Amino acid sequence: MKFRYTFLTQRQIGQLFGVSSHVIGDWLAETRLRNQKTKKPTLDAHRGGYCETAPSGPSGYHWVWNAEKTVVRLTGAGHPLIDELPDELVHPPTLEGPFAVSNRRVVNALGEVAIRAATNKHAEVVGKLLNAAHCHGTLAKLLGNGETTSQTSA
Repeated sequence: MKFRYTFLTQRQIGQLFGVSSHVIGDWLAETRLRNQKTKKPTLDAHRGGYCETAPSGPSGYHWVWNAEKTVVRLTGAGHPLIDELPDELVHPPTLEGPFAVSNRRVVNALGEVAIRAATNKHAEVVGKLLNAAHCHGTLAKLLGNGETTSQTSA
């Protein structure tokens, strides 16, 4: 997954998980990145590069969180991302082969879910078609000069 921004607010992180910024705050505290009482990032969060301050209004600031590190930490703690990640926060996955199929999903060579299908059978068919197109160079021709396509449903 490629984030559009290096740092995200708690509200934006919440959009990735389908929860509120307050829930994200609780999860950050559970993972020892945020102090539950003061609501400030912990020393470990600062030292680990998980957070920075960012301007907020004319004279204030707020904390922003390193998208990649924070999402890895929260998913590692058992919090799943939503299926349809918002395009305004995450770049769509590429159609780079070879492809694998798992649980109604076609996964690209980078391990990203490139396509979600209605059924496992649909995912298998789409995966086989994409792999055949990849092996014969047809997929690269269809996509043009390194262009990628966004997630679609089959």
